[in-house]
Amino acid sequence: MLDRILVDLLEVYFVAIFVRIILTWFPVRPGTLVYRVETILAKITDPVLTPVRKLMPKFSAGSVALDLSPIVVLLVLGLVIGLLGGKGFLGGL
Repeated sequence: MLDRILVDLLEVYFVAIFVRIILTWFPVRPGTLVYRVETILAKITDPVLTPVRKLMPKFSAGSVALDLSPIVVLLVLGLVIGLLGGKGFLGGL
């Protein structure tokens, strides 16, 4: 029971990070609903993403720098979810 609740919470967090990644692809104007959603997602996901950002350098390709920390966190979350019996990358061992 407790592991199912943990898996559900981790899956919600996984989706929150994924949605935040998608929102970075589009310009967001302050004051809009999308801006408020993005702000809430940042408050929820930054406590995990910020330490990972500090550990890894940004991937640079010319004048473009990519932040790969969300991808690393998603991979780890998927692995943990799978190990706990969710539908993560391992499909629940």
